[in-house]
Amino acid sequence: MSDTGLQSAWHAVIAADSLKDWPIGASVLDEPVAIARMNGGIAALRDVCAHMDAALSGGWIMRGAEGEELVCPNHRWRYNAGGRCTHIPELGDEQVIPDWTRVPAYATREHYGAVWVCLDADACAELPRLPALEDPRYERLTILTRAWKLPAQAVMDHFIAIAGSIIGPGALTRFASPLSAAWVTRDAQQAVLFTVTPLTGKASRSFWIAATQPENGAGADIEAVNEQTHDAFCRTVIA
Repeated sequence: MSDTGLQSAWHAVIAADSLKDWPIGASVLDEPVAIARMNGGIAALRDVCAHMDAALSGGWIMRGAEGEELVCPNHRWRYNAGGRCTHIPELGDEQVIPDWTRVPAYATREHYGAVWVCLDADACAELPRLPALEDPRYERLTILTRAWKLPAQAVMDHFIAIAGSIIGPGALTRFASPLSAAWVTRDAQQAVLFTVTPLTGKASRSFWIAATQPENGAGADIEAVNEQTHDAFCRTVIA
């Protein structure tokens, strides 16, 4: 997939349950991204203040005139979920804020327990969907992540090559993005959605989201078995 295609693809950045009441910094395609819960949703802004390049993810959320806003930790500039600067303390009551203070905002979704970001908000592709992760007969497990000193495509190619021997005989599902794939075992007891986010050209982070039918699956401690399977996969990758 071209760089343009990756800009319009959805990339998992963090587990949703790790995003609390403060922003978190992430990276997608060499782009620093600040993720924050704001006004009942999730916002993703370029993690660089327009003033003096401070990391917005080092700031905090506060209630402002337009609802919840992200505050830069450096000089307390404030941004709404769309990236527009809403308040500059140095201006006092004369809040005539120039356009150059805006920072880029990216499309976000909370999907299968992860926060996903699309850098090209005007041309986002479809999110990967796996029926097992939406089927009430399955129990979705904790998302497992791993950082790699490898290009994202190399990690994905290895998953495709080895999924059957690690998870069990089954079938592969491909999605619009070559950086997402799923494996469902032949007996439909277990399904894994595997997606890899390119952090840079040479580093990536993978997300392993598994679902198992508890009555037919791995026994009492399904989560432990899933972790063992993930660990077994990770040990086969040569970084």
